[in-house]
Amino acid sequence: MKRLLAVCLLLTLRAGAQPTLGPHSLELVESVPLETESALDDPEIRSTQQVWLEMVEGARDSLDLEFFYLRFEPKTSLEPIVQAIEKAKARGVRVRVLVDAKFLVTYPELCARWSQLGLDVRKIKFESGVQHTKMLLADGDQVFLGSQNFDWTALSHIRELGLHARDPRLVGGYQEAFEHDWKWAGGEETVGKACVDNANHPIPVTAYGQQTLVYPVFSPAKKSWTHANEEESALVSLLQSATKSIQLQVMSYSPVVVSYPGDGELPKRYEKLDIELRAAAARGVQVQLLVSDWGTKPPHLAALQAMSTVPHVEIKVSRIPPWSGGEIPFSRVGHSKYLVIDGERGWIGTSNWEYSYFNTSRDMGLVYQGAALAQKALQFFERDWNGPYVKDLSR
Repeated sequence: MKRLLAVCLLLTLRAGAQPTLGPHSLELVESVPLETESALDDPEIRSTQQVWLEMVEGARDSLDLEFFYLRFEPKTSLEPIVQAIEKAKARGVRVRVLVDAKFLVTYPELCARWSQLGLDVRKIKFESGVQHTKMLLADGDQVFLGSQNFDWTALSHIRELGLHARDPRLVGGYQEAFEHDWKWAGGEETVGKACVDNANHPIPVTAYGQQTLVYPVFSPAKKSWTHANEEESALVSLLQSATKSIQLQVMSYSPVVVSYPGDGELPKRYEKLDIELRAAAARGVQVQLLVSDWGTKPPHLAALQAMSTVPHVEIKVSRIPPWSGGEIPFSRVGHSKYLVIDGERGWIGTSNWEYSYFNTSRDMGLVYQGAALAQKALQFFERDWNGPYVKDLSR
């Protein structure tokens, strides 16, 4: 059904068309791997391809892309979006593209093509960590943010969750972060105004028919990168607020710090969020943690096994089966990153729950307070948690 909608969208969208999402509104966005639709597809959540196409086709003035990497192959689900971006540039839309320097070496082709076509492309380099954000901004009015990389497999072969919002106040926070990163990548002065839409000044938007209070959060945990909206601190506060239930899905979760050559001095353990999850369980909160099979390799597995022995904690592992059309490298995985607290509030972002994502890499997220959005995220969680592609960690 979603593939049919995407085809229809290609035939009907025009530059400058009004977006489906209303003003001051927010919705979830999902990717469902091919051949898992009957179990995982939520017909009330629009597909990543559909939302990206709508944003790009409707752009009048600007498109800003900040992604971990660009991975494109012709005749895949990403081709209509790539073509739409190039058409947007041709009709006068300013297009800026920001990617991680390390992964640009692995996937250079689309960046090279776009540079030749006159799109502004910059790479951003971290001494330790990477530019891990996945974000699309349109006209200063719309934002997409989520687990979806700019990768054709993220549309068709990976389980993903993101958000799409139309609100200039909310988008302004992410736009300010993009401008900071764009300047930093270009070696320019990065001192700018702080984002004031933090936990003390949440922004009201409509999500699934209910007013929901939201604010952006950022990593790494340094003032110049977070503008006082530190993601890690916001997650600690959310976990501390839990009284009944916590549902968390990430690709990987570990208090063990994994280091690589050139990382320099890093701590051996990262326990801020681990401590809060254990503390919540100790006060009787029911904790459900869903990780992917990619996140159960050493040293992650031992840490997960230790967590699974804590009373009130249940851990499951997702495994998306291979595609009948053949093996596709770096795909067929649960890649979503989100949190639901007490069925009333939560977080959606780009970070796995490990040290590097909050301390040495560029990531972004959104914190929300609103039962309607939380319940929709919880329904997404339960489709995976109770579906055919998971097993208990102990099995």
